[in-house]
Amino acid sequence: MDFTGIVRTVQNKQLTVWLSVGAFAAVVLGTLLAVIDSSLVGIVLGPLAIAAIAARPRVAVVIAIPIVMLPLPIEVAGIGLQYVVLAALELGVFIGLARRLTLFKPLIAVLLVSSVLLFCSFYFSVRTVVASGAALNNLIALILVLGAVLAVALAAPDTTRTIKMLAWSGAAVSSYNLLFGGLSVSGRLVSESLNANATGHIAGIAIVSAVGLAWTTKRGWWLVLVLPSAYVLIGSQSRAALILIVAGIGVFVIARMGGRGRVALALALIIGLALAWIPFQAVEDLSFNAGRTDDAAEQSTRQRTLILGLAFRLIAENPVTGIGYRAFPDYSIEMLRAGLNTHNDYLRIAVESGLPALISVLLAGVLVIFTMPKSWPYREICLAIVAAAATSFLFANTMSLLSVSLPLWVVLGLFWGAQVKRVCPQVTPVPTAIGKPDRQG
Repeated sequence: MDFTGIVRTVQNKQLTVWLSVGAFAAVVLGTLLAVIDSSLVGIVLGPLAIAAIAARPRVAVVIAIPIVMLPLPIEVAGIGLQYVVLAALELGVFIGLARRLTLFKPLIAVLLVSSVLLFCSFYFSVRTVVASGAALNNLIALILVLGAVLAVALAAPDTTRTIKMLAWSGAAVSSYNLLFGGLSVSGRLVSESLNANATGHIAGIAIVSAVGLAWTTKRGWWLVLVLPSAYVLIGSQSRAALILIVAGIGVFVIARMGGRGRVALALALIIGLALAWIPFQAVEDLSFNAGRTDDAAEQSTRQRTLILGLAFRLIAENPVTGIGYRAFPDYSIEMLRAGLNTHNDYLRIAVESGLPALISVLLAGVLVIFTMPKSWPYREICLAIVAAAATSFLFANTMSLLSVSLPLWVVLGLFWGAQVKRVCPQVTPVPTAIGKPDRQG
């Protein structure tokens, strides 16, 4: 009998076995603690989860995506499950792959500057319309999704699995919104704490992901995932969601084209989006069938125009520091007699946190998007997801909504991981078991 082979097999599987036993023990212990005191669950299970993530970071990233994206109304010790999972994921990856942090010095610098500027702007003003607690939750979500870029880059999960998981997760979120959502007073589909536009934007990004996968893999069955998302999109009646679908699929087609046709199509797409931006800022929330009255439409147009004017004026007055994170509604009450948001996340960060904060946030993507080689797998679909999510931020405050924005930050993390591997090919792959590296995308 080959005892050497048996020992080697046991050694390779040892980590997985211990993780399985630990997970079972954690579930049992967590159930008992939940009966005694729910606050004890996070204290005990948190370190166990972080240890498991540190041991298998690449697998953990893929598993965490649907949990973070699905808007489940579950709390752990008073904190939303999505926040807890994302924070544990990042901490576990940072601990398990600390030796790799030196490979991502530019990204770490950008993320640190962004986080510091955003946190500083949080204390610049006193909020009345948006309570400090709500503003802090929004800020924490934004910081967490920025940290997700570094976590994904460090773990470098399998590209194929990650993109497929994003597509499945988007369809799952749309299905969840369809089953557990309801109609608002205006007759549009909303879900939990998500308004109609955010619900539609989730569906739009999911459609772009599914179409891109069907085209890239030449397997039409991926289009089945479009069905729940399309149904939700129609129910949400969000015209901005249609715009982001056009942007995402347009970028996908452009990335696969060559020659002058690609340049012409890119220019046409940019000009079209630029021309559509102001009118959609004004009437983006009208239903597909123009269900509003003429007076309501005129009022909406005038209101959005006033918002844009006020935002640009405040940026000119406070270009460096901004007016304070989530403070725009207070200024709109004072000057427009109504508590309104900017309905544009780029504009919101610029006016509330300052232009340096906006630039630093954008640098996380700009530094790698235009340097990725054409040979990188799934490059076109990744660019399509980035384009769709980035367009979503033009028409709504969705950057800190995990269900909407996580695909963008995950893809940027994939870009950074691939870029480092291209520049430093000698980097050792992240193992998923002792002595057994995971396959590359």
